[in-house]
Amino acid sequence: MSSFRKRIGYDIALAVQAMPTGGTLPTGGYTTLGHVVNKFDQSTKVEFGETTLLSDQFSTFLPANTDPGEPTFVLAYDPADSQYQLLTGFLAAGTACAFQIQFLNAGDGNTSTEQFQAYVGGLGREFEKKSLLQCPITLRGTGDPGYAGD
Repeated sequence: MSSFRKRIGYDIALAVQAMPTGGTLPTGGYTTLGHVVNKFDQSTKVEFGETTLLSDQFSTFLPANTDPGEPTFVLAYDPADSQYQLLTGFLAAGTACAFQIQFLNAGDGNTSTEQFQAYVGGLGREFEKKSLLQCPITLRGTGDPGYAGD
């Protein structure tokens, strides 16, 4: 990946590796995919089970599972990049991957990282006039969504 493309985008870098045996998220050894050139969106939500009785006037619910969501983002696209080829391999094989997000903290300028597990659910190509060639990527989170402090 050229140094020019690495400077494009937000200060959010994304890296990946295949999940090791045992399912524990690794702390190192990630392959950097690049910087996000469009928003990174991961919406985690709690699913609720209804506990209402027929005799109840109001509906009641209790929290059940937490859905880690489907993170979506856009990277610069180049089919010749080994990073893109790595993602297409994970997509084709249905391999669970460990992802790492690296970003700058607001205010102090230090770098933080968060890890989460997901499958590559979709890759695309976007070609727009006077714009970067872009690759929209959709992941399917599985397990702990990996927010800092949880």
